[in-house]
Amino acid sequence: MRKQYSFRESRRGLLAWDVDRLILPSKDPPRRRIPLDDIRELDEPWVADSDRPTWRELVQHVAWIDAAELEYPIILSATGSVMDGMHRVAKAVLRGDTEITAVQFPEDPEPDHVGLGPAELPYRSGRARRSRVSGGHRTVCASLIGLLVAALPQPSAAQRPATIGLDRIPVVVRDLGRAGETYRGLGFALKPGREHANGIRNAHVKLPDGSGIELLVAPDAVDTLTARYVELLRAGEGPAFVAFHARDTRELHAALSDGGSAFRQQGGITKLLAPEWSFLFFVRDNRSPTDRPEHFAHPNGATALSAVWIATGYGEDLARLLVRLGGRRARREVSAPDPVEATVVRLGAGEVVILPAQHQLLPGRPVIGAGFRVRGPLTRGRGTTGGGADPRASSKAGESILVEPRSAHGLWLRLESGP
Repeated sequence: MRKQYSFRESRRGLLAWDVDRLILPSKDPPRRRIPLDDIRELDEPWVADSDRPTWRELVQHVAWIDAAELEYPIILSATGSVMDGMHRVAKAVLRGDTEITAVQFPEDPEPDHVGLGPAELPYRSGRARRSRVSGGHRTVCASLIGLLVAALPQPSAAQRPATIGLDRIPVVVRDLGRAGETYRGLGFALKPGREHANGIRNAHVKLPDGSGIELLVAPDAVDTLTARYVELLRAGEGPAFVAFHARDTRELHAALSDGGSAFRQQGGITKLLAPEWSFLFFVRDNRSPTDRPEHFAHPNGATALSAVWIATGYGEDLARLLVRLGGRRARREVSAPDPVEATVVRLGAGEVVILPAQHQLLPGRPVIGAGFRVRGPLTRGRGTTGGGADPRASSKAGESILVEPRSAHGLWLRLESGP
């Protein structure tokens, strides 16, 4: 790639900064996350290197956007103008992100050239810098976003409905009766399950959309699934998997195939073949004709499974997978349970909170918590503590209650007031 410059009009004439020379001093200011909506260049005209840019130039910019690496911060001037990184900004927009990492000069460095136009500047061959492509006012791509969405291999899913949604979390427990008492003590109604042919017995915390928590016990390893549950239980109680629902299986399979994700369909379950995704699967619908209104009448007021917490060393890959399936990603501070910045992918009315693997409660068990939306105020009188739960293990902060894993059979539970 040839040398890049950042340009700005001024009373002194056209100012030009050599982007290579901007990078070194930009390492001093602290990094911070800024909203993409604050980048005003996104709503300004796109200007290429020539007065009448060709399609070939546009294709080159599309390639630079596709190659941009978002771990490098964009560089802002003292007034907030983008001096380097508009290709990264465009990539973040196309991915459906809402924020981007940036550094900002408290005071702008002196320009390298004053009064010279692009054609008058030296353009010696620069070292290959896939991720540090320049983008001042001369390389803003805003009015061409529609074209770029069609051109990039993985377009943003932010503007279309999510293909998938949160379904259920199967939780393996040692004593189904005791676990049921615990969850009733937390204010949940339980739908009784049944004994399966392989010996699995279960009970369900269910919500009207089919989502919730499945409590289950597998006494003996008689097939592949029960052997897996028995193996997990040796390490401890807790989530075994997380399921997502996809109401249109063909649409799910098409999205997975387009993204290069190998999968296998077994009955009504879609499983990904990559070993890093062995903890998740997809179903069409967990709603059942045997569901009754009393199964959804939770004394604590729970109305929806609002979040699943996943701690994995493949966080970026997981976020990309969920975005391909219609999710919208962002970075924000979450409580897990201590404040930490995390990637959050919105899927319809729920979200997946992606945390580093160090947050796992048991090694190799990525699913660590769940959030429930609760209608009305949270009070002890509504069943949020008591029964099998130790009140001392729950903490209340504002309009949420956090239940520790030792009081919820191996996972964090957060109950939050909401509509």
